[in-house]
Amino acid sequence: MHHYFIINPSAGQGKAAKLVPAIREYMEGEGLPFTIYQTKGVGDAMAYVRYMAKKGPARFYACGGDGTLNEVVNGLKKFPQCQVALIPAGTGNDFLRNFTNMENFQDIAAQVAGEAVAIDVLQVNGRRVVNMTNTGFDSAVVAQVAKLKKIPFVAGPLAYVLAVAVLFCRPMGKDLSFRTDNGKEAKGKFLLTALANGKFYGGGFCPAPMAKINDGKLELVAVRKVSRWRFLHLVGAFRKGTYLQEPAAEKLVFQDCCTRVHIHAKETQKLSMDGEIVPFTHLEVVVEKGGLSFVVPKGSALLEERDVME
Repeated sequence: MHHYFIINPSAGQGKAAKLVPAIREYMEGEGLPFTIYQTKGVGDAMAYVRYMAKKGPARFYACGGDGTLNEVVNGLKKFPQCQVALIPAGTGNDFLRNFTNMENFQDIAAQVAGEAVAIDVLQVNGRRVVNMTNTGFDSAVVAQVAKLKKIPFVAGPLAYVLAVAVLFCRPMGKDLSFRTDNGKEAKGKFLLTALANGKFYGGGFCPAPMAKINDGKLELVAVRKVSRWRFLHLVGAFRKGTYLQEPAAEKLVFQDCCTRVHIHAKETQKLSMDGEIVPFTHLEVVVEKGGLSFVVPKGSALLEERDVME
């Protein structure tokens, strides 16, 4: 099997590009066939992976953040015989938080020795999402993070915290309506909405502690508009993934575990798909059960719900 390392040189303020010497040293030392490719811009990773996958079974290592992983996953949409691995070097690196012993994802030897398992992906208006798609306050935060992380020394969780602070004083709450394949419906003004395959986003926030990336389901959580004082009260629990245990959660949160969701926005809104911001007025989100062959590094395993809550 050929090993392709897809490097996003701008990820993590150049952190991904620094992986090249270690990758080359290990792969050459083991005598394994490999190629290192540094992307040239948005969409390049997707195009390159799609082209190389036509040559036969291979393992593609997304060396960057969640956005780089998303491009690699979409490039392999029609190539189920290929595998995907993630070597984190981005801002949030939220997808790998769904696994234990996250340090193994940065270990080249552990990655190469890892085994591929079938995990789910989400189809969001036809585009694949491996971790989470969201709209409302949280997607606005993602857009703000993209601006803030261009500032020297502002990266990782700090960028997300600053983005929340910047947006806190702006108008919040969007008119949305929901319908799931379980027959559940809701409409009104919502502060934020997450459609989750994985548990985490936003540099460690946990909106979907019950989500599991191999159960054939997605977790829908939509938080209704609240006052800024209530928002401040809930944000800590939202980060920890314990907000659904709050006494007011039943009234404030529309929640469902389903396989298909339709969402309609009264006006065009911003949507974040694994960190990529796009406009939408209507969404159809469908689970693609076992649609991706994902490499779990040696020594790591899928995170269980009890591990999040502890």
